[in-house]
Amino acid sequence: MSTPDMTSEANIDDNAFISAILAEKFSFTDPLKASEAVKASLQNYPGELRDDWIAYLARDMREGELDVILHSHLECKGLRNASERLVTSLANFIEFQVVAVPSKFSPFVTHPETPPGIDALYRWGASQLHDYGRQQSVVLANVAFKLLRWCQVSGIKQLDIIESPIGATLPVRVLAETLRDAGIEVGVHVFLSPRLDRHGTKNSISSAAAMFCKPLRAGSHPVLFPDEVITGTRFLKLHKALKKHLGERIIPLALEVKDWSRTEPIDPSTKERLLTLVHEKRIRFPAAPTHIVFPPALLAFIDDGAPICASNPFFWSELDICAGKRKVNLLFGLLHELQKILDELSQTNSKQLNYLCNLWGRSSAGFQVIGHDLFIKEQIPSLAKTVNWDVIYDAARAAFKEEYEGRLPSLSEADVQARLEWVLCSIREQIDKGLVPEDHASEGWMLQKAALDLFALSSGNRRGPLPRDRDFSEYTLPYVSPVFAVHEELVRLVLNDVKGWCCASPTRAVLARTSP
Repeated sequence: MSTPDMTSEANIDDNAFISAILAEKFSFTDPLKASEAVKASLQNYPGELRDDWIAYLARDMREGELDVILHSHLECKGLRNASERLVTSLANFIEFQVVAVPSKFSPFVTHPETPPGIDALYRWGASQLHDYGRQQSVVLANVAFKLLRWCQVSGIKQLDIIESPIGATLPVRVLAETLRDAGIEVGVHVFLSPRLDRHGTKNSISSAAAMFCKPLRAGSHPVLFPDEVITGTRFLKLHKALKKHLGERIIPLALEVKDWSRTEPIDPSTKERLLTLVHEKRIRFPAAPTHIVFPPALLAFIDDGAPICASNPFFWSELDICAGKRKVNLLFGLLHELQKILDELSQTNSKQLNYLCNLWGRSSAGFQVIGHDLFIKEQIPSLAKTVNWDVIYDAARAAFKEEYEGRLPSLSEADVQARLEWVLCSIREQIDKGLVPEDHASEGWMLQKAALDLFALSSGNRRGPLPRDRDFSEYTLPYVSPVFAVHEELVRLVLNDVKGWCCASPTRAVLARTSP
C-alpha cells in the first residue's frame, strides 16, 4: 500500500473533499474495541451479558461514539469510588445509557437483529435510575394516591389529563394507570405548544391551546393539568392559555422541584402567582392535589470536589428514553443550530473560525490544504452575514406547515435526509441566488459546507436550548423495543410505590379497593 504524499495539495472547493478530523470521528471502530468498551461499561450488570447482546450494542460503532463511551467510563469510575450505593446506581445508569441508547435514528425503528431477552438489560438500567431517584418516586406515588382518594371521595368517575411532554409524560402515565386500576375512566391528551405567547399570524401558545382544547370542551368532568415547575413561568402561561377554553374545569397540579444547576434567583412575583393559583383551586376542589414540592436530586460528594447530581432536577426527565419518546422538531431545530453556527462565523474573532481552519487543514486522503486559513477568515464572515434567516424561516413555515405546528406523525430516515438537503439548499440559494449550477463549488456551497462540517464536529454533544420565544411546536417520536423498556420499567417501579401508599394503613387500603 502506498503512503499518501502529505505535502500534496487539496482543494476545499472539490466536492470530494472530506475533513480528516471528521473522517476519523465518523470512521467505524474496530469491532473488538467496541465490544470491550460495551462490556466495561456494563460490568455492574448482575446477570449474564450474552454475546449477542454485546454484538448488538457494539454494532456500527464509530470512533466518536467510542470516545464518548471511554470518557464516560472514566468519569463513572470516579463516582463509584465514592462508595455510596445511590451514587453507584447513578453511575450504572450513566454508563448504561451511553452504550444502550445510540444517537442514531434507529431507536425509532425496530432493528431486525434485536436479540431476544435484551429488554432485561434495559429494565436493569431503568432500575438503577429509579434507585437513585427513589425519594422523588415515593412522592410521585403519593401524588397518585392522593388523586385517587380525591376522585373516590368526590365521586368522580371520569377525568381527562393533559400531558405536556417530556417532563410530565411519566407522571401522567402513573396518574392515569392508578385511576384506571380503580375503575375511573381516564383520557390522556398530549399538548405540544410553542414558546411564543401570542402572535397575529405565527404559531403561539394561544393559538395552539385553542386548537388543542376543541375536543375537550364537551362535558363537565374535571381536566387535570400536571406539569413540572422549576420557576413557574411556563406552567402559569400554559395554564392561562388552557383555562381560557376550559374554564374552571381545569385543575392545575404543580410538581415543583429545586434545580441545582440554576444560579439565577426565581422571581418572587412568579412564585406568588403560582401559590395564589393553586390556593384558589384548592378552595374550589377541596382535597385535590394542586401543588406538590418534591425533594431535589440527590447530591454526591467525591473527596473535596464540587457536588455531582443528575443533569435534570427530576429523575424521570433525565433523558427522553424515560418518557418512551423523543420530543423534537427536526427541521426547525436544525435551522436553529445552523443559524447559531453561521451567526458565530460572521464574527471575525469567532472560535468557530478557528475550528473551521482545523477542520479544513487536511483532507481524509492525507492531503494538506494550502491557503485555507486566509480564505476562511477573509471570506466566510462576510458570506455568513449575507444569509437572511427571516426569508428561510418563512419558507420553512410554508413548506412544512404540519411540522411547524407539531403535527408530524412520523419521520423516516428519508425524511431526515430530505430536510437536511432543503436547509442546505436554502442557505446556498441565499448566497448564489440561483445563478450557479448546483454541482459547482460556489460561495454558497462553501458556506453550507462550513455550517454542515461544524455541525458534524459537535455531533454527539448536548445541544443548546432552543429559542425561548420560538413559534414552532415540537412533536414526539415513540421509541421501540428494547429502548422503550426503560419507560415501561420506570412506570412499573413507581406504580409499585403507589401500592405501598395504598397499603400503608387500613383506611388507605379500603380506599384503594373501592371503585366508584
